Amino acid sequence: MFLSGILSSGFGLYIFSRLEESPIWQQMDRAKTMAGTPLKTLFSRPYAAVLAANVLIVTGSGFAYYLTSGYLPTFLKLVKEVPNSTASLMLIAASIVAMIGQISGGQFSEIFGRRRTFIMVGATNIFVLPVCYPLLAQTNDLSAIAFYSLVIIFLTNTGIGPIMVFLNERFPTAVRASGTSLSWNIGFALGGTTPSFVSLASGSVQGIPMTLAIFLAAGSLIYLLGALVVPETKGKFI
Repeated sequence: MFLSGILSSGFGLYIFSRLEESPIWQQMDRAKTMAGTPLKTLFSRPYAAVLAANVLIVTGSGFAYYLTSGYLPTFLKLVKEVPNSTASLMLIAASIVAMIGQISGGQFSEIFGRRRTFIMVGATNIFVLPVCYPLLAQTNDLSAIAFYSLVIIFLTNTGIGPIMVFLNERFPTAVRASGTSLSWNIGFALGGTTPSFVSLASGSVQGIPMTLAIFLAAGSLIYLLGALVVPETKGKFI
């Protein structure tokens, strides 16, 4: 696992070393029209409202990611007591489905638009995700466990797929890097706290499925609220 991480880091450095700066950014830098303090700009009008709406969507995605892809190994081991060898195969399949889900979400956003995709995914997840964990808890059939697990992973990652291009479309060149990274990191930092709260609120292993369902419903609601307040950005790159 660690060797794979080193290899991917090296591959990333290779790509970054061959990327060029945006011509618009270079032109603004030469003309010295760049925002002097991007963070200050982001917390002032009109960008504070943009940042807040972005954080809603990303936080909802963070809830879903950490309580599905992030929590699934714990759930399979503690709640379902799936043998390690079988759980490993399920998690490998989940990683593949996560990739398919994110690509699908991105493609849906190209067809239907970013906002409409967010709304469709949020409306679906608010009903489906909270149901899947209780169903997982009730079955001992390995095929059913695998099915519900993969449904959860697919829906979660479909919602994440369009987010990064959406965030980049929300900010002008002068503050795009700061705006995108701040929106993403605040949202996923908040989402990253949820597994701890689920464990604390569950009280016991038996309480984990219902607690996960409640937190996933809350995360999906946050995501959907964000989707309802943001504008469509497809084709409106600024």
